Amino acid sequence: MIYTITSDINKNRSSFTTIDSKLNSIELLNSPDNDTIINLFTYLHSINSSNSIQKPINDEQHPFEYTDSFSMVSELVSSKLLQLEIPDSIHLLHNLTRIELIKCQLYGPLTESICSLPSLTYLNLSFNHLTGNIPTQIGDLSDLLYLNLSNNSFAGDFPSSVNKLTKLSHLLLNNNCLDGDIPDCFHNLNKLKVFNIEHNKFSFRLPDSLLNLQNMYSIKISP
Repeated sequence: MIYTITSDINKNRSSFTTIDSKLNSIELLNSPDNDTIINLFTYLHSINSSNSIQKPINDEQHPFEYTDSFSMVSELVSSKLLQLEIPDSIHLLHNLTRIELIKCQLYGPLTESICSLPSLTYLNLSFNHLTGNIPTQIGDLSDLLYLNLSNNSFAGDFPSSVNKLTKLSHLLLNNNCLDGDIPDCFHNLNKLKVFNIEHNKFSFRLPDSLLNLQNMYSIKISP
């Protein structure tokens, strides 16, 4: 079931103050304020990252009653303005399989907690203002099929831990500020088909482990 929230969000607030196990997706289409994801992220920021809140919270402040009640959400999808940092406690949404937050003006570092989502298969945070290094823990997302961190301001080295993402088919890191050598770390990525690192500051000597991948059909490396 996909729960779609439209521009009638204030009129229909009572319909989503409690989230039950049938809800598995939050998708914002026409909501100009993005109340649901904004309040979700605000709520997560208010939680100690190692604990779940057990008491009710004020419906006027957040459209969620309990941490456990929204832990069944499997998708976060939005292309609307959020202007928020990704909260460290996002790992509490442990059933997430898809995060697609494009052009949301997310900022700050990519929290390591996002790498603790055991079921995540799709991660697209492109066209935001994320900064810092791509965490090495990204390699812990063992079920990841699609990774798009393009068009941000990530810096530092290429994340060699992607070598552990054996199911990955798309790796898009273009239009960032990454630099240095591209490590010889692609031996296990036999399912990789699309690789894009153009418009970074890499040296463009490609390792053999990348060039020898059997299923690869698109490599983009222009400076």
